[in-house]
Amino acid sequence: MSRLLKNNTESAIVLDIGHTVPASGQLEIIDENVLLFQKSDDMWASLASEDLTYNDGVSDLGMSDAINHLKNLMVKYPTDTDGSQLSRVKITKTGWGLQCHSIGVTTGKVDSIYDKKHDGTDYGFGTLKFYDSEDDEITEKGTYDTLQDRLDAECETTALLWEPTHDLEIIGGELWQKAKPASAVRMWFYHPLSGHEFCTGGIDLQFIDNKKSMDGRAPKLLPYSAAYHSSQLCMKMKHTAGVNHDVQLVLEIFKA
Repeated sequence: MSRLLKNNTESAIVLDIGHTVPASGQLEIIDENVLLFQKSDDMWASLASEDLTYNDGVSDLGMSDAINHLKNLMVKYPTDTDGSQLSRVKITKTGWGLQCHSIGVTTGKVDSIYDKKHDGTDYGFGTLKFYDSEDDEITEKGTYDTLQDRLDAECETTALLWEPTHDLEIIGGELWQKAKPASAVRMWFYHPLSGHEFCTGGIDLQFIDNKKSMDGRAPKLLPYSAAYHSSQLCMKMKHTAGVNHDVQLVLEIFKA
């Protein structure tokens, strides 16, 4: 049974989840995207203003009925004869598989990303950004001889932005380091678009022997969108200027 969003206007409605409802047209909500649409502020606002109408496959629904219908779709779990929930058997989409994707970086060091395919070519998913003590981004050498000289003197935050150009489901990951840093290197790992923080509080890498692991227990869908950067993840590390600390981020994901 199809679930549809109908556009009641003569202009395309672009949602904050990377989907567009065409002008005077409709968009189907497929099973795997129900949770994604349920979290769309733009969709709910357009339903409330009646620019959009939700159809459950049989009839058009009002706002309250649309909310109840979408929420009920999210709680359909397999159960046994007495109603107890069973373990989930299928863990990802048909045709998708497991991948451990590693990205190596060095704090405060230009061009230190290592994120390559087996043939030696770069994936091109990662970008490093550097900031001074005032959180102003450092992009030029300024009065120094080289950009690296300026980073050695002024860089106190290194941020890795990793944005794969494909849909993925993130399960968990690990942060590896060969040795503890001599001074505090505090790390955060988060999803910039939603603001969700996977690692928060500023984990001090001085207290980690070799690695920090986190298992999400279940995959989280991150659909790719060039406009909204919905698949982008950020690892931010705060440190003393001049600290060049090597770390490797290993992400456990499902992808096509």
